[in-house]
Amino acid sequence: MADHRFPVSEESEERTEPFSQSEIDSRMKSIRVEEPDYDVMYDTVPLNKLMVEEHHHKQGIRIL
Repeated sequence: MADHRFPVSEESEERTEPFSQSEIDSRMKSIRVEEPDYDVMYDTVPLNKLMVEEHHHKQGIRIL
C-alpha cells in the first residue's frame, strides 16, 4: 500500500498556554455544579420494591 503521510509544517502546529487562575475561576463560575445528595445516594431499596414496567422493558431497562 502507498504511504499517504503529509509533511508536518510548523504553521499547522498548535501551541497552548496554561489558563490563568482568573480564567479558571471565571470558567468554573459559568458551570452549574450541584452538590450530590448523599442521603439519596446511600439509601437502599429492597428488590421486592423495585418495579420494572412494560415501557421499561421496551427501553431495555432490566433488573439483574
